[in-house]
Amino acid sequence: MREITFVSNHALADYQKRIEDCIDKNGNPASMEVMGENSTAHRLRRYAADLPHAVTDNKDTYILVIVATDDPIELSGHLHTLINAANIFIIAPITARYYKNTPLFLIGIPKGGTHLLFELANTLGYTARRTTPEKPKGGEWYYVEYDNAHTRARHFFIESLYTSCFGMRDHPFAYTPTIFMYRHPADIVVSEANYYHKKGRTPFYGYFAHNDFCQRLSKLIDDPYLLGSIRDRVADFIPWLDFGNVVPVSFEELIGSKGGASDELREHAVWSMQLKLHVPGRADELATKLDQSGSDTFFKGQCGVYGDQFQEQHWQAFRRLNPDFFQIFGYSLGKEESFYSSRIKEFRERILHVDQPEEWPTYIENNQFLNHRILKHNNLYYGAPFGTAVADLERLSTDDDPVVKGRYVDEVKAKILKKYLAD
Repeated sequence: MREITFVSNHALADYQKRIEDCIDKNGNPASMEVMGENSTAHRLRRYAADLPHAVTDNKDTYILVIVATDDPIELSGHLHTLINAANIFIIAPITARYYKNTPLFLIGIPKGGTHLLFELANTLGYTARRTTPEKPKGGEWYYVEYDNAHTRARHFFIESLYTSCFGMRDHPFAYTPTIFMYRHPADIVVSEANYYHKKGRTPFYGYFAHNDFCQRLSKLIDDPYLLGSIRDRVADFIPWLDFGNVVPVSFEELIGSKGGASDELREHAVWSMQLKLHVPGRADELATKLDQSGSDTFFKGQCGVYGDQFQEQHWQAFRRLNPDFFQIFGYSLGKEESFYSSRIKEFRERILHVDQPEEWPTYIENNQFLNHRILKHNNLYYGAPFGTAVADLERLSTDDDPVVKGRYVDEVKAKILKKYLAD
C-alpha cells in the first residue's frame, strides 16, 4: 500500500480526524512519524505517542507518516524522502503546491506513447485543457506551445523566442511542473512505420505509401530528404531532461504488464508523481486506471516490439548514426538488450524544482497601445503611460493614478481605451 491524503485545514483537529479515519480503514499502523517543526507538528507528536501501534511481524503492516508545515517547499522536501517507501500512508497539508492549485504541462515525443501521458494526467485528477491560455489554472493540464504535446525544445527556446513578446519571458513554463515522456527510439521507429503510411493520418502518407514495412523502417531510421534521421527527430527533445521543473518518465514505466513491462514499476512511477505534484490517492488504484486503448493513433502499446521487427540491416543503419541519443535516454542499442532505460531510478528520485516568478515588472508588449506599455507583475497586468515610473506598480495603481491593472491583457487594454475615450 502507498497512499497519501491531504487536509485542507492545518488545525490539529483536522489531522486527528484524518488519522482516525486511516486507522478505522487500515487498522493500527506499525509505527507513526511526524515531520515538520511548527506548533501543529509538535502537538501531533504528543497525540501520536498515545495511539496504539500494531504489534506484528507482518511485513505488509503499514507506516503512518504525518507532515505538518505551512511551507510548500518544505512539504515537497519531506514528501520527496518517501518516494521509495512502501506500505505507507501519508497525511499532508494542502499548500500552494497542491495539484489543484498548480497547472501542469505535458510534453511527449511523436509516436512515443503520448496518449498514455494524457491518461496519466487525467488519472491523477487533472482536467484536460490542452491549448495554454493567458493564465493557466491549477488542476488543469496544457501543452507548452500550440495545440499538440510534441514541443521541441529547440523550437520553443530558439525559434519561438524571436516571435513572442519580450523573448518568452512571460511564458509560464519556467514556473510550472512539467511531465516529459520518452520512449525507446527503436520502438518509436516501429510505431512510425506502422502509422505514417496510412491515408489520412499524416499529410506525408504518400511518401511512404509505396514502401513495404521493411523499407519504411529503413527510411525512418535515416531519411536525408524529408523527415531526417530518428536521431534528428528525438534529439530535439533531449534538452527537456535538464530542466529542474521537468519530470522525465518513460513509456516503459507506465505501460504495465499488459504492455510487456511491470505493474510494480508503473505503481512506483505513479507514486513518485503523486509526491512530486501533491496528488492524493492510493498509488496501486491509480496505476491500474491507466489505459491507452482510447487512442486511434496507438499501435500496440507494447515494449520491445522492435526485437521482432528489425533485420540486421536496420541495426547497422542505427549504428551508422551517432548513437548518443540512445545513451542519453538510458537505452542500449541492440536486439537482445533490455528495453528499459537505465535512468529510470535517477529521474524518479530527482527533486522537482519549480521557480517562482520574478517580482520585478516584466514588459510583455513593447508595441504602443494608446501611448501605454503593458507589463506583468505578481500575476497581474498593468498599463503604464510612457514616461511613467514603474518601479512600484502596486503603489501607483490606485484609482487616481495613471496606471491601470487587470487580470488579463485584454482587460488592461479595455481600461486604457475607456480612459482614452473619457479624456
